[in-house]
Amino acid sequence: FGDFGNGFMFDLGQIYLLKYFTDVAGLPAAAAGGIFLVSKFFNAIVDPVVGSSIDYRKRIGSRGKFRPYLLYGSIALAILTVLTFISPNLSTMGKLMYAYASYMIWGIGYSFVNIPYGSLGAAITQNAEERTQISTFRQMGSLGALLITSVIVMPLIVQFHDPKIGYPAVMAIMAIVGIIGFFICYRNCKERVIVKE
Repeated sequence: FGDFGNGFMFDLGQIYLLKYFTDVAGLPAAAAGGIFLVSKFFNAIVDPVVGSSIDYRKRIGSRGKFRPYLLYGSIALAILTVLTFISPNLSTMGKLMYAYASYMIWGIGYSFVNIPYGSLGAAITQNAEERTQISTFRQMGSLGALLITSVIVMPLIVQFHDPKIGYPAVMAIMAIVGIIGFFICYRNCKERVIVKE
Protein backbone atom coordinates (compact mmCIF):
# COMPACT_ATOMS: atom_id res chain seq x y z
CA PHE A 1 0.00 0.00 0.00
CA GLY A 2 2.95 2.32 0.55
CA ASP A 3 4.12 1.95 -3.04
CA PHE A 4 0.53 2.15 -4.21
CA GLY A 5 0.15 5.50 -2.42
CA ASN A 6 3.57 6.61 -3.58
CA GLY A 7 2.68 5.86 -7.19
CA PHE A 8 -0.44 7.98 -7.00
CA MET A 9 1.77 11.01 -6.45
CA PHE A 10 5.06 10.10 -8.17
CA ASP A 11 3.51 8.75 -11.37
CA LEU A 12 1.46 11.90 -11.90
CA GLY A 13 4.55 14.03 -12.27
CA GLN A 14 6.36 11.50 -14.41
CA ILE A 15 3.47 10.92 -16.82
CA TYR A 16 1.50 14.17 -16.97
CA LEU A 17 3.57 17.12 -15.76
CA LEU A 18 5.48 17.80 -19.00
CA LYS A 19 2.21 17.71 -20.95
CA TYR A 20 0.69 20.08 -18.40
CA PHE A 21 3.64 22.48 -18.59
CA THR A 22 3.51 22.70 -22.38
CA ASP A 23 -0.20 22.30 -23.22
CA VAL A 24 -1.86 24.05 -20.27
CA ALA A 25 0.72 26.37 -18.69
CA GLY A 26 1.99 27.32 -22.15
CA LEU A 27 5.69 26.89 -21.45
CA PRO A 28 8.05 26.21 -24.36
CA ALA A 29 8.89 22.48 -24.59
CA ALA A 30 12.64 22.99 -24.19
CA ALA A 31 12.16 25.16 -21.11
CA ALA A 32 9.71 22.67 -19.61
CA GLY A 33 12.14 19.81 -20.25
CA GLY A 34 14.87 21.84 -18.58
CA ILE A 35 12.80 21.85 -15.38
CA PHE A 36 13.15 18.07 -15.15
CA LEU A 37 16.87 18.13 -15.95
CA VAL A 38 17.76 20.81 -13.40
CA SER A 39 15.49 19.26 -10.77
CA LYS A 40 17.20 15.88 -11.08
CA PHE A 41 20.58 17.49 -10.39
CA PHE A 42 19.03 19.38 -7.50
CA ASN A 43 17.61 16.14 -6.07
CA ALA A 44 21.02 14.47 -6.35
CA ILE A 45 22.18 17.02 -3.78
CA VAL A 46 19.03 17.06 -1.67
CA ASP A 47 18.55 13.28 -1.30
CA PRO A 48 21.73 12.62 0.72
CA VAL A 49 20.98 15.62 2.96
CA VAL A 50 17.44 14.41 3.61
CA GLY A 51 18.63 10.82 4.15
CA SER A 52 21.25 11.95 6.66
CA SER A 53 18.79 14.16 8.53
CA ILE A 54 16.42 11.21 8.90
CA ASP A 55 19.10 8.67 9.73
CA TYR A 56 20.80 10.78 12.41
CA ARG A 57 17.60 11.86 14.12
CA LYS A 58 18.00 11.43 17.87
CA ARG A 59 14.47 11.85 19.15
CA ILE A 60 12.60 8.75 18.02
CA GLY A 61 9.13 8.32 19.47
CA SER A 62 6.91 5.32 19.91
CA ARG A 63 5.80 5.51 16.26
CA GLY A 64 9.28 4.56 15.10
CA LYS A 65 12.03 6.20 13.11
CA PHE A 66 10.47 6.10 9.66
CA ARG A 67 6.71 5.67 9.99
CA PRO A 68 5.85 9.27 10.99
CA TYR A 69 7.26 10.47 7.68
CA LEU A 70 4.71 8.30 5.88
CA LEU A 71 1.80 9.82 7.73
CA TYR A 72 2.73 13.50 7.87
CA GLY A 73 5.00 13.62 4.85
CA SER A 74 2.39 12.09 2.56
CA ILE A 75 -0.06 14.89 3.39
CA ALA A 76 2.56 17.53 2.57
CA LEU A 77 3.51 15.63 -0.59
CA ALA A 78 -0.13 15.49 -1.68
CA ILE A 79 -0.45 19.26 -1.33
CA LEU A 80 2.81 19.80 -3.22
CA THR A 81 1.63 17.43 -5.96
CA VAL A 82 -1.46 19.55 -6.55
CA LEU A 83 0.58 22.78 -6.44
CA THR A 84 2.82 21.55 -9.28
CA PHE A 85 -0.30 21.34 -11.47
CA ILE A 86 -1.35 24.94 -10.91
CA SER A 87 -0.46 27.60 -13.41
CA PRO A 88 -0.61 31.10 -11.94
CA ASN A 89 -1.64 33.96 -14.19
CA LEU A 90 1.88 35.27 -14.77
CA SER A 91 4.18 36.01 -17.66
CA THR A 92 5.95 33.08 -19.32
CA MET A 93 9.04 33.79 -17.21
CA GLY A 94 6.90 33.95 -14.06
CA LYS A 95 5.24 30.65 -14.94
CA LEU A 96 8.62 29.09 -15.60
CA MET A 97 9.97 30.28 -12.24
CA TYR A 98 6.84 28.95 -10.50
CA ALA A 99 7.23 25.60 -12.29
CA TYR A 100 10.88 25.31 -11.25
CA ALA A 101 10.13 26.25 -7.65
CA SER A 102 7.07 24.03 -7.26
CA TYR A 103 8.71 20.97 -8.83
CA MET A 104 11.93 21.35 -6.86
CA ILE A 105 10.02 21.78 -3.60
CA TRP A 106 7.92 18.75 -4.59
CA GLY A 107 11.21 16.85 -5.00
CA ILE A 108 12.23 17.73 -1.45
CA GLY A 109 8.83 16.60 -0.16
CA TYR A 110 9.11 13.38 -2.15
CA SER A 111 12.54 12.70 -0.64
CA PHE A 112 11.16 13.16 2.87
CA VAL A 113 8.55 10.48 2.17
CA ASN A 114 10.29 8.06 -0.17
CA ILE A 115 13.64 7.74 1.63
CA PRO A 116 12.13 6.69 4.98
CA TYR A 117 9.61 4.52 3.16
CA GLY A 118 12.43 2.76 1.30
CA SER A 119 14.25 2.24 4.62
CA LEU A 120 11.22 0.74 6.29
CA GLY A 121 11.80 -2.78 4.95
CA ALA A 122 15.06 -3.10 6.87
CA ALA A 123 13.34 -1.73 9.97
CA ILE A 124 10.54 -4.30 9.74
CA THR A 125 12.61 -7.47 9.46
CA GLN A 126 16.16 -8.77 9.18
CA ASN A 127 14.96 -11.98 7.52
CA ALA A 128 16.12 -12.05 3.87
CA GLU A 129 13.12 -14.09 2.70
CA GLU A 130 10.68 -11.68 4.34
CA ARG A 131 12.48 -8.71 2.79
CA THR A 132 12.14 -10.37 -0.62
CA GLN A 133 8.40 -10.78 -0.04
CA ILE A 134 8.14 -7.14 1.01
CA SER A 135 9.94 -6.08 -2.19
CA THR A 136 7.58 -8.21 -4.28
CA PHE A 137 4.51 -6.66 -2.70
CA ARG A 138 6.04 -3.19 -3.09
CA GLN A 139 6.46 -3.81 -6.81
CA MET A 140 2.86 -4.99 -7.09
CA GLY A 141 1.64 -1.81 -5.38
CA SER A 142 3.77 0.38 -7.62
CA LEU A 143 2.58 -1.33 -10.80
CA GLY A 144 -1.04 -1.16 -9.64
CA ALA A 145 -0.77 2.59 -9.10
CA LEU A 146 0.93 3.07 -12.47
CA LEU A 147 -1.81 1.11 -14.23
CA ILE A 148 -4.61 3.06 -12.58
CA THR A 149 -3.07 6.52 -12.96
CA SER A 150 -2.11 5.92 -16.59
CA VAL A 151 -5.65 4.80 -17.45
CA ILE A 152 -8.04 7.05 -15.53
CA VAL A 153 -6.37 10.46 -15.17
CA MET A 154 -6.93 11.85 -18.69
CA PRO A 155 -10.56 10.65 -18.97
CA LEU A 156 -11.24 12.44 -15.68
CA ILE A 157 -9.47 15.63 -16.77
CA VAL A 158 -11.43 15.91 -20.02
CA GLN A 159 -14.64 15.96 -17.97
CA PHE A 160 -13.71 19.51 -16.99
CA HIS A 161 -14.35 22.36 -19.40
CA ASP A 162 -11.10 24.10 -18.41
CA PRO A 163 -7.93 21.98 -18.07
CA LYS A 164 -6.52 24.62 -15.69
CA ILE A 165 -9.21 23.46 -13.27
CA GLY A 166 -9.30 19.82 -14.37
CA TYR A 167 -5.64 19.06 -13.79
CA PRO A 168 -5.39 20.25 -10.17
CA ALA A 169 -8.82 18.81 -9.31
CA VAL A 170 -7.97 15.35 -10.64
CA MET A 171 -4.48 15.47 -9.13
CA ALA A 172 -6.09 16.28 -5.77
CA ILE A 173 -8.27 13.17 -6.05
CA MET A 174 -5.26 11.03 -6.96
CA ALA A 175 -3.21 12.55 -4.11
CA ILE A 176 -5.96 11.71 -1.61
CA VAL A 177 -5.82 8.10 -2.78
CA GLY A 178 -2.05 8.31 -2.29
CA ILE A 179 -2.46 9.53 1.30
CA ILE A 180 -4.85 6.64 1.99
CA GLY A 181 -2.26 4.16 0.67
CA PHE A 182 0.44 5.63 2.90
CA PHE A 183 -1.93 5.66 5.89
CA ILE A 184 -2.71 1.96 5.41
CA CYS A 185 1.03 1.27 5.22
CA TYR A 186 1.62 3.40 8.33
CA ARG A 187 -1.01 1.46 10.29
CA ASN A 188 0.26 -1.98 9.27
CA CYS A 189 4.06 -1.64 9.14
CA LYS A 190 5.63 -2.22 12.53
CA GLU A 191 9.26 -1.27 12.97
CA ARG A 192 11.51 -3.41 15.10
CA VAL A 193 12.76 -1.79 18.27
CA ILE A 194 16.53 -1.50 18.06
CA VAL A 195 18.17 -1.38 21.47
CA LYS A 196 21.54 0.38 21.50
CA GLU A 197 23.99 -0.91 24.07
